[in-house]
Amino acid sequence: MIRHEFVRDGVSFATDAVVDENSFLVSVDGIEFRFVLRGTGRYRLSVDGHRIAIAAVRVRDRYLVDINGHQLEFRDPSSDTIAAAGGSAGAGDQIFAPMPGKVVKLLVSEGDDVEVGQPLIIVEAMKMENQVRAGAAGRVASITVAAGDQVDTESPLIRLDLVPESDQN
Repeated sequence: MIRHEFVRDGVSFATDAVVDENSFLVSVDGIEFRFVLRGTGRYRLSVDGHRIAIAAVRVRDRYLVDINGHQLEFRDPSSDTIAAAGGSAGAGDQIFAPMPGKVVKLLVSEGDDVEVGQPLIIVEAMKMENQVRAGAAGRVASITVAAGDQVDTESPLIRLDLVPESDQN
């Protein structure tokens, strides 16, 4: 088993994953999620006897997935540790699209304060509208896109000035 940190709808938690050559199994709140590799970036997700085809997008040290409007983020917990040790804002200060698509709507403006999990932007990809949410609390420092722009997963859409963890309480 391998210990992983997950973010579900903006809330972080850690759980164990059982990994083999072509699949991995994760249990969250008593529900088992089995991901089976079906090709590069494509998986079959089995949950409670139901099967769903999904695509995962890797953005640096994270994997982003949207399933029925629920955004999941998978990442190596060491990325936060490394960022904190270096004194930088870390990966949470830049917001990326979960997959290539078109910006439908901006939900925030520069200077707005945002909370963890707050929707920031809507990106249409694969005929689905995906809410891109804040991974950390902060203030919108810059927005690099506008409605109608085509975006990829490598260029940040929004940059946040993060609120130090000690100031969030």
